[in-house]
Amino acid sequence: MKRIKRLSLLLLILVFGFILGGCTCKPDNENGGNGTTPAGSVTLDFYSLNDFHGAMFNDGKGAPGFAAISHYLKSLNQEKSIILSAGDMFQGTALSSMTRGRVVVEAMNEAGFVAMALGNHEFDWGEEHIARYVDKDLENGEADFAFLGANIKDLRTGELASFVKPYHIIEKEGVKIGIIGLIGLGLESDISRNFVENFQFTSELEAIKLYTPILRGEHECEIVVVSVHNDTSPINEAIANLSGNQRVDLVFNGHTHYYYAAEQRRSNDVPLAIVQSGSSGRYVGKIQVVYDKDNKKVTDISAENIKTATFSKEDQKILDLYQNYQDVIDISEEVLGQAKVDIYREEATTWAVNVLQKTADTDFAIINTGGIRRDAFPIRANTDVLYDNIFRIMPFENTIIKTNLTGSQIKGLRGSNPMAIRDGLDYDTLVEEDLYTIATIDYLFYKDYRLESGANPDFTGDLFRDYLVAAVKQSVLENGYWIL
Repeated sequence: MKRIKRLSLLLLILVFGFILGGCTCKPDNENGGNGTTPAGSVTLDFYSLNDFHGAMFNDGKGAPGFAAISHYLKSLNQEKSIILSAGDMFQGTALSSMTRGRVVVEAMNEAGFVAMALGNHEFDWGEEHIARYVDKDLENGEADFAFLGANIKDLRTGELASFVKPYHIIEKEGVKIGIIGLIGLGLESDISRNFVENFQFTSELEAIKLYTPILRGEHECEIVVVSVHNDTSPINEAIANLSGNQRVDLVFNGHTHYYYAAEQRRSNDVPLAIVQSGSSGRYVGKIQVVYDKDNKKVTDISAENIKTATFSKEDQKILDLYQNYQDVIDISEEVLGQAKVDIYREEATTWAVNVLQKTADTDFAIINTGGIRRDAFPIRANTDVLYDNIFRIMPFENTIIKTNLTGSQIKGLRGSNPMAIRDGLDYDTLVEEDLYTIATIDYLFYKDYRLESGANPDFTGDLFRDYLVAAVKQSVLENGYWIL
């Protein structure tokens, strides 16, 4: 993740990208296309969640929790509603991560999801924790919806990964609908290498070009949906330019946690609707399609994001589901202490890297700033700090590796991927030929050749999160509060 200023710049670039590409954005909850459906036509409503990150409970910051979202989704007209996900649903909170996503899968089953495009964070625990949900073994959990990944190539076989399908076909109101799911090209770099080394994420556009003719031709699908765990103006514009039997009618994006509902203009055709819906369930994306069954074409389309903070009713079946995981919930709700002052991400990142350096007893420590998650903040003064709060700060199963680098090698790390290095490091004091001890996380170690080439690596197996929890407890013991 980028720092706040850089994120603002990226948002600005994204907005300009849409403008230059001829997009028109619709305001939140605008119900374009919700009028009377013309004779011979049907109206279909597509809904999507992306980057939910296991946010099962109301966080008090606009994310209402899954029970409220499920109640809303179940209240829809099921005859014409299709519920999808654009990925990164599981990892992010203690409850979801400690169950390896099972509680989210079971909740999605209950809410009526039909398909999900895998995101990069679905790989964070290894492929076995994806495959378990599609292995037909009810004992270890089973998804009633399709796992999609039309561009996830298994390098061991040269074929599509065994735990995904390229597309899923459903029928609503007598209309056949093909759903293609994809993950972003190059997102392997956002996953620890040991969990993704057997896979390659190929071109989304080429996969779409391959499978849309199959859906429209062989399977006679009349509407084609793309759910892609990626978000770039070029890929959306390229999709909009596809025509004939490669035509795509609507797109749900994910990955960047941005929030938009837009229409990409096309010449002599209805626009391509494109939606991404933030993160943690703060919004549900909706695209409404009017399909003329007589002339076999989409005649109207509209896109919006529905704010979920107003969802007041909860699905009792989801609340009952939580009871099956009460032991895990109890762990996640352990009170470690209270925060002395408001805590924000930037200062918490500095605190975290200093905790790593001190606990590992090394000269320096290095982490990636994106590993300290933005959605975990702020933590307010005089509020309880739960185990789940630290889990949200560091939801990854990153382990600690210690190694030795020369002063020259450490200087070479400066200016590379966004990293946090021990607070107060003065590069000018480093002696180029001297060796220094470095502590880092496995994600970075395997990502940067300079770290991986260090001398005498020590693979401790210690979880970085455990260091942070211990540091909070120690601060509370010494000061009565968590103080950075």
